[in-house]
Amino acid sequence: MTTDKIEKKILLRAPQSRIWKALTDSQQFGAWFGMKVNGPFVAGTKMRVAIAPTKVNPEVAKKQEAYDGYPFDLMIERI
Repeated sequence: MTTDKIEKKILLRAPQSRIWKALTDSQQFGAWFGMKVNGPFVAGTKMRVAIAPTKVNPEVAKKQEAYDGYPFDLMIERI
C-alpha cells in the first residue's frame, strides 16, 4: 500500500504546556521544527513554508543549513 504522508514520532523533553504552545502557534512551531511560517495555522488549509534552521537544537540546525530557504507545502488538517 502506498501513502502520501509521512508520520514520525518523537519525544520532546519539555513541559506539556510548552509543547502545546509550540504545536499550536505557527511561529513557535517554526522555531522548534526549523521552518519559516508566514501566518497562523488555520485548520483545513495548506501553507507554503520554507526550511530554516531550528532555534532549539544546534546539531539539527547545522544539518538544516544546507536546505535553508527550500520551500514546501504544509497541510494543517486540524488544530
